[in-house]
Amino acid sequence: MPTEEGTQLTHRRCRPCSRRFTEAEAAVVAKRLGVNLRRTPLKEFTAGMNDEREHGDLTCCDPTETGKIVRVHVRKHPRYYRGKG
Repeated sequence: MPTEEGTQLTHRRCRPCSRRFTEAEAAVVAKRLGVNLRRTPLKEFTAGMNDEREHGDLTCCDPTETGKIVRVHVRKHPRYYRGKG
């Protein structure tokens, strides 16, 4: 995750995410992060986690960190990832 060194924000180097997250992994992350799966179905939350793999350079493909990005989107728009799966 980003770290502060002085006044400059730096990122550790991570590999791109090549594997996809499973629904089982997404369910664990959603529960850990308090995501309401009645408002955002698990299938869409999973699609969101896979869609946000593009941020692997920031999250290092960590499921919880990726889920946090998805959580931000679905809090504003519960069906943000509809049709992306």
